[in-house]
Amino acid sequence: MSELAQRLAELSIGEPQSVFNLTIVPLMSGQSKAMHYSVLDSALFQGHARIKEVSESGHVPQLLFENLGADPILLVDGEQLVGCKQNRVLNMSILAEGGKETEIPVSCVERGRWRSDSSEFSSSDESSFSAMRMAKMASVSDNLKNFDRAESNQGEVWEHIYAKSMRMGSSSQSEAMSGIYERHREQIRLYIEQVEPRLNQVGAVFAVNGRVLGCELFDQPETFAHYFKKIASGYVLDAIDLRNEADAQVDGSQVIDFLKNLGQAPLFRHAGIGLGENLRLDDPRYVGAALAKDEKILHFCAFPAPAHDQQRRRGPRQLNDV
Repeated sequence: MSELAQRLAELSIGEPQSVFNLTIVPLMSGQSKAMHYSVLDSALFQGHARIKEVSESGHVPQLLFENLGADPILLVDGEQLVGCKQNRVLNMSILAEGGKETEIPVSCVERGRWRSDSSEFSSSDESSFSAMRMAKMASVSDNLKNFDRAESNQGEVWEHIYAKSMRMGSSSQSEAMSGIYERHREQIRLYIEQVEPRLNQVGAVFAVNGRVLGCELFDQPETFAHYFKKIASGYVLDAIDLRNEADAQVDGSQVIDFLKNLGQAPLFRHAGIGLGENLRLDDPRYVGAALAKDEKILHFCAFPAPAHDQQRRRGPRQLNDV
């Protein structure tokens, strides 16, 4: 049994929290030995880390991360970084080693800007919405498996942002993903202020209109609590986008089956970036990735693949538009 399957088997399901058409099903775990690391936005705020373009001219799919302290720093797949030449999101979860520089793989989420507005990046309060994050993760997995490159299909990322902004509107003149969140800031607040992480909660399954959209899992409750509202913001945006569809509650058996299937899905392993190992689901029904170190899962996220994409993902894909 893989460390991911073992971790999923250890979880129990808590009492769901529902806000309008969004349901958050807590994933609970007993106490376990915690790994010591810092989280990205705290490290940036305290001056223990810096993120910059890799050079003066910049390179869209890569940034330079400097860990200025002794402790490892956790960077989470889908986190948004704002500033420098254009906003980006992280392509994979990384545990960056203390005292070292690391080139990190990212995707652009601001197509209409390529000019510096700051010398360094800051972290955002938002994470990527589920459809874009799933598509990005799928192409990164394919490119890791086939080409040993942690790059996304950049064109596909932009297409998802464009489609979302056409449906929901945006305050951005530079086609930035952040403009969609800004346009719906007050509605997002109405959802977020009604949910809180529970004691011993290490993750959650998120569902909208009775349909599971994805799950998020960390190694310890403190890390999940830190990231909870940031990650939930992406699913809240999806819930607002889908408010006109029929409202329904997710069935508990759906969640149990989803987690069971994730635990049984085949994996492939990649050396990853920084400390630890990157595990990727290798199943056309699901898209998922985990960061593992010393046989311990630090972060895992997964999504059901859309029905129209499952057949396409059964065969090899090509590295393009990256």
